[in-house]
Amino acid sequence: MLLLTDLPPDAVFHATFAFEEAEHFLEPVVRCANHREQLAKSAFGRYEHHFAMSDNPAANHLVDMKGRPFIMIPYSEKKHGIHTESFQFTCYSSSCTPFKRKTLKMIICILNDGNILARDVLYLRVCACPGRDRKSLLLKQEQGQDGQRRKRSHAEMEAPDDEDEVFQIKRTVRGYKNFVLVTKMIDTMESLVNGGERPTTPEKNDGSPQSHSDESTHS
Repeated sequence: MLLLTDLPPDAVFHATFAFEEAEHFLEPVVRCANHREQLAKSAFGRYEHHFAMSDNPAANHLVDMKGRPFIMIPYSEKKHGIHTESFQFTCYSSSCTPFKRKTLKMIICILNDGNILARDVLYLRVCACPGRDRKSLLLKQEQGQDGQRRKRSHAEMEAPDDEDEVFQIKRTVRGYKNFVLVTKMIDTMESLVNGGERPTTPEKNDGSPQSHSDESTHS
């Protein structure tokens, strides 16, 4: 919404339309072939390329050098400083080329002597029954979220039960002190998981326990 005060008397509203997607941004938003033919003999037939028509009798419906239709509306000060413009659309977002359910936006500028005083962008979805389409869109979004939850639940249910499977940890540790520290940490965690088994003796280099014992033989 554009809220402006003290606009110059010769300011004009400039309205044009574009597709949001980068690959379609340069495509002119023109009336689709089906509606152009259907509306040829109606009041809308006068501006056959325009997808939108202003209800303001002072509006000018023009087309630029690149084939982009646009609308110029002279600014006129209204009561309480509020200026309202209404438009009629000749095609739906689901109509054939160039629409085909692309994201559509309306770009509104207030110009004065070629300078942009203000600019705003409105995203549009033109449909025959807005309430029905809104419910359908919300339902699809909810189903998508439910689908994601079901996928996660299914993946969790298929997770293998590997509590009884034995895994080995192979790590190279530099320094015997570091090796003892890491081994104690692993043994402590294993002891907590297995219900308090006593940690094993740290191993060094070749993996054999480093222990010395003096044995005496008494006869």
